[in-house]
Amino acid sequence: MIKRFSLLVLLLFMFLVAGCSESKLKREAKNETWTEEVQLYEALQEARKQKMKDYYFLDLRVKEEHNEAFIQGFLNKPRDKVEFSEYVKRIKKHAMIVVFSESTEFTMEMVAFLIGLDFINVKGVMIPTERLFAYFHEKGMVMKIDDSGNTCPVDGEGGC
Repeated sequence: MIKRFSLLVLLLFMFLVAGCSESKLKREAKNETWTEEVQLYEALQEARKQKMKDYYFLDLRVKEEHNEAFIQGFLNKPRDKVEFSEYVKRIKKHAMIVVFSESTEFTMEMVAFLIGLDFINVKGVMIPTERLFAYFHEKGMVMKIDDSGNTCPVDGEGGC
């Protein structure tokens, strides 16, 4: 009897803990723009702690630019709104979606597009590309993809 009660308490605790990250994201959800690198860095660190569950870092630059240099944790996704809509259909409305592109205008356009799809936790990265990549390069978080599809750190020494 005590074993069953202990098991029930343990299962209840695990259920509550499992829901905490989702609840925190829902509680703290807000659409906003980020203008400081540290905001993005802290979000990436938190996402890693949560094993990227309900965190989406989207690089909307063209594939060639993304392959030359991207920030670890960012996924290159289509710029076309129809294809992009198909991708985001599977994302929960409270998930944190961080959007970055080569221009602040396009970033804001895509942020507005996501908000129009009822997402409630969208972050638009409004940091100049050079400044953003310099910050993350110092942290060893800028990667590249070579012609063979290999991913490696950007170190200025050619291929992977």
